Amino acid sequence: MNTAESAIWEGRARIMWGESPEEVSAWMQSQGVEAQRADDVIQLALQERSAEARRRGMIQLFMGIGIVAVCGGVLYFLVVGYGALSKTTGAGSRGPGALAGVLFLGVLYGLWQLIDGIMLLVRGGRAKGSVASMGFEEPG
Repeated sequence: MNTAESAIWEGRARIMWGESPEEVSAWMQSQGVEAQRADDVIQLALQERSAEARRRGMIQLFMGIGIVAVCGGVLYFLVVGYGALSKTTGAGSRGPGALAGVLFLGVLYGLWQLIDGIMLLVRGGRAKGSVASMGFEEPG
């Protein structure tokens, strides 16, 4: 593989990692890739990045909907249908209240996933950072 060809592959990877198109274009041209070819590769990489961001956003959106539906449904049945929080089962018993608390945290987590998925769908390829970390918190 010659230098220009490897620069095209690395330029695509740099776009997927979140580098700006201008920086990648300048770098590719410094590696011997023609300006028009560099712009074409960058446009294709940006389209690919945007499609991957939307795919990840849809996964998170549906994951959030599922978590909210399951935890919310069980919580609703526990509180309204079963009346678990209104029943006392003895001194020191935390069973129904603790379960309701865990389910409530599950609903909050599901809402967070749902909102994060919507934000990825809206931002698409304009999201910051690497495609691999889109939708997930990076340490540091």
